[in-house]
Amino acid sequence: MMMSEDKKKYKIYWFIGAILSFFTYFSGLILIYNAVRKKLISRSRAVILTYHRIRDDAEDSEISVKIKNFENQIQHLKKNFDIIPLQELIRCIENRFPITNDSAVITFDDGYKDNYQNAYPVLKKNNLPGTIFLISSLIGKNSDMLSLDEINEMNKHNISFGSHTVTHRILSEIDTDLAKSEIKKSKESLQNLLKQKIEFFAYPVGKKRHFNEAAKAAIKRCGYKAALTTINGSADASRDLFEIKRVGIRNCPLFVFKVRVSGLFESGPVFFIRKLFNLI
Repeated sequence: MMMSEDKKKYKIYWFIGAILSFFTYFSGLILIYNAVRKKLISRSRAVILTYHRIRDDAEDSEISVKIKNFENQIQHLKKNFDIIPLQELIRCIENRFPITNDSAVITFDDGYKDNYQNAYPVLKKNNLPGTIFLISSLIGKNSDMLSLDEINEMNKHNISFGSHTVTHRILSEIDTDLAKSEIKKSKESLQNLLKQKIEFFAYPVGKKRHFNEAAKAAIKRCGYKAALTTINGSADASRDLFEIKRVGIRNCPLFVFKVRVSGLFESGPVFFIRKLFNLI
């Protein structure tokens, strides 16, 4: 779920990224970058991917990935990354354990039904973990969102769940008491429904301007172990457990995806240019 202004920016950023990815991939620069990173400086990285919808129609196209593209992306990840549960990566970050192999975590925001219909079968077939961040008030409320039965089934097969607030309100745009309520009640509701601890939180929309220190403090007080943003970057580069970076994924050619998850756009010189032009 994104606001119209964010949708426009997101579309522009992805267009620019696709052009850069084309030249980077087909020039062979990405191969050189990966060889230098892995062979010469022996640096592995961890990335958390942010998905929303997995579907083939035109609805919510700016936050959707087509089913076949999702399958191809998963196959690329399987060949080139250790795909690990979110809690395992958070433990590594918290304890400053070294990332010895390139690692990826698969996450979905909002809790759309197509996560169950289209993404879950792919993950289950490949025996892969994932995490879905749920808007607690929307569970089972309409035909577009996950039902409790679907959530419980996935929960038995390597899919974990986290909080995405009660109503998807942007925390920096509401008063502190309401923000606290969104954070606390979503956790309590999900724990009651799933009969297990909810340890992880994802900020609605999730860029730097969409949350603040008061929200982070409330998340800590509620007993969450970590909070995830949509700020682009390698997860292991995050210094704050309550401001962990992810990489947003949308429908795109596979070469764009390969460049996107490689870490090239988050490398020092490229990131400096992106920050200079506010492309982060």
